[in-house]
Amino acid sequence: MQEIYARIFEDMKKSLIDIDELCLDLAQNVTVDVMPGENDPSDDALPQQALNRAYFPKSYACGHLNSVTNPYLFTLEDATILGTSGISF
Repeated sequence: MQEIYARIFEDMKKSLIDIDELCLDLAQNVTVDVMPGENDPSDDALPQQALNRAYFPKSYACGHLNSVTNPYLFTLEDATILGTSGISF
């Protein structure tokens, strides 16, 4: 049983490293906002809190990655946008 948990942990660790590297690639060119979704390690009820910075250490170090809540209200030029990650509210 311990071997199964160790393998799951290693798979999760690799996934977090991969997403951090992807966000870093993006954040070196544009500002990136990361919003939690239904299966992410955040609150079950809305509003979901922003994901912890510890999940994206390299991306945060570059200074252009923001962890945001779900839902997320922002303005882009003249448009006001409400972002959700597919969870009904």
